[in-house]
Amino acid sequence: MYFKEWLITEETHKFSSTQINLPPSIIKQIKKWSKTHIANKNIFEEENTNEICNHVTVLYGFHTDNPKDIRKIISNFPKFKIKLGKVSKFQLDTHDVIKIEIHGKKLFELNKELSKLEHTNKFDFNPHCTIAYVKKDSCNNLINNTDFENIEIDVDNIVFSSKERVKTKIYLCGSNMAPAP
Repeated sequence: MYFKEWLITEETHKFSSTQINLPPSIIKQIKKWSKTHIANKNIFEEENTNEICNHVTVLYGFHTDNPKDIRKIISNFPKFKIKLGKVSKFQLDTHDVIKIEIHGKKLFELNKELSKLEHTNKFDFNPHCTIAYVKKDSCNNLINNTDFENIEIDVDNIVFSSKERVKTKIYLCGSNMAPAP
């Protein structure tokens, strides 16, 4: 079972999550690219597209609904950089997910730190930014596109999203907004 299929079968908002919100300029660039490269006829219309291409999930499935639990475990985690990679896809039974690969050693370390908290997640960490849900095999020509490759993004905070989808920004150590250690 793929992550998206599993998520759809779970109760809506059963768990909390953490994510890195992409800068507005990057979101605008991705959305413009999407409109240029993905024809409307290829869009898989059954999916909700409200949060497409605006974040990178760090860890989904937290049992806690308290951002203080997240803040405590990453209180000394330093700010870092991530890099966008090639365009690739996840293949689901009913459609494909066109995405941008995300790279960064510290991102994997952050995921590992957060994994110390009680959570439910059956999948290996595969950081990405979703561009669009498309009809099966309709956009294979986009795979390995390098238009976003090596774009660097500074990460000085993550966002905790509660089960009720209340969002709390948590600053990393060394950012201008982070509390002193």
